[in-house]
Amino acid sequence: MKILIKNLKFKCIIGLLKKERTKPQKVKINLGLSFKGKKMVIDYSGVAKFIENEYKRNKYFTLEESLNDVFNKLKDNYPQITRIKMKIYKTQILRKCDVGMRLEKKY
Repeated sequence: MKILIKNLKFKCIIGLLKKERTKPQKVKINLGLSFKGKKMVIDYSGVAKFIENEYKRNKYFTLEESLNDVFNKLKDNYPQITRIKMKIYKTQILRKCDVGMRLEKKY
């Protein structure tokens, strides 16, 4: 089974620049989760809320740090996950484009 979450948008503190450390900026997340096991249901609403809460609570310095930490916490909370693929974009840091990172892990 697979869960897809597209265009999850919220504001959080993320980045190295002084202005990024003081003012929340908009981010956009796209996520794919594959899972299997006895518990064949994962609440996609719960996953979306979990991700947003982690970003707002942790105030990450880098996108890389954020992806690795969120992946580990997702796997801890949902052990039936077999694969995570996530993209995160900063939508306001550059005027002409969104910038981001992508990470994929198989378990």
